[in-house]
Amino acid sequence: MDQPSIYVGKGPGVDKAWEAITGDVGDQMVSKDEALRLGLAPDSMTIKHPVTGVEGFRVGMEVFHQLHCLNLLRQFSFKEYYSHTGGDVETDEEDLRGHSDIGVFSFRHFEGSEGHWPDYATTHTCRNFDKIREWATENAVALTEAGLPAGCINFLPCSPERAPEITGFAVKHPKVRHINFTGSERTIIAGWAASCLKKCVFKLGGKAPVIVRQDANIDDAVEAIVFGGLANNEGVTRDMDLDHKESFGPVMILIEFETDESAVQLANDSEFSLCASIFSCNVMRAMDLAKEIRASSCHMNGPTVYIEPTLPNGGVGGSSGYGRFGGISGVEEFTERKIISLAQPGMKYNF
Repeated sequence: MDQPSIYVGKGPGVDKAWEAITGDVGDQMVSKDEALRLGLAPDSMTIKHPVTGVEGFRVGMEVFHQLHCLNLLRQFSFKEYYSHTGGDVETDEEDLRGHSDIGVFSFRHFEGSEGHWPDYATTHTCRNFDKIREWATENAVALTEAGLPAGCINFLPCSPERAPEITGFAVKHPKVRHINFTGSERTIIAGWAASCLKKCVFKLGGKAPVIVRQDANIDDAVEAIVFGGLANNEGVTRDMDLDHKESFGPVMILIEFETDESAVQLANDSEFSLCASIFSCNVMRAMDLAKEIRASSCHMNGPTVYIEPTLPNGGVGGSSGYGRFGGISGVEEFTERKIISLAQPGMKYNF
């Protein structure tokens, strides 16, 4: 990443530079001086490498994430074939050309606000508030200059006051065929989409339970639990109640349990279903418990925060929403299956 200009523009040289990017790029840390040279904001220098402890700005991770998503699309098999006595049947997966991405982009890793990238799996219509409008504008321009086809991304900035109006327009518009929303568990957008019978992916709220069994490594559990709760510890502004009102926190609830069955019952007694963790030295028993937890992901002996572009993250109902982000499952969310059959010549039909 020493020469950012080699990644801009078109041609074999630019293509070769992007092809050379690997997952290792995501683990590079640059110093404050290097970040300033690259034009990065000093206030982004707030994270530490999880292994080395080196302080700096983590570069390239989201670039690799986007390249991986594009590579999935390139390799994705859009056809399946079936056979039956009357001829041949094929199912074709067609991409949804109209897609609306409503709200603040979901984070993928723990970079600063300038490091967040949305999924560009299909056409996006983005509605952004003040805190990310400048970022989204710059990236929309950069993607266009990099060669993204016209109309692939439609950026619709608006004021917070007009957000309901613009959002409703985007969700209900007949050319928008798919809704992708990351936000709170309020269901206004889901109601609009339901009234138009439109396919949706909702990544909403979460409150992740952690089961620590008696045979667990307590030191490892403490490290992972604290990291999971504080991995994204930023974003509080002076106008928020948390800044100037008593919060009785931070709070972490500890509940004792006698049996694994009661632990699972406690973990599932929630309206949320995004993720969970289990700590135990008995991996096989932890595997069995993980299958009983009502969550789309359950991590053994690790923090509840674990996101990779290859993994299908999302809720399994309740206030966490439904649908999947990431991996082949994330690609499939943006497709519809169509049946195409070919009858044999001279077929006779009994009726």
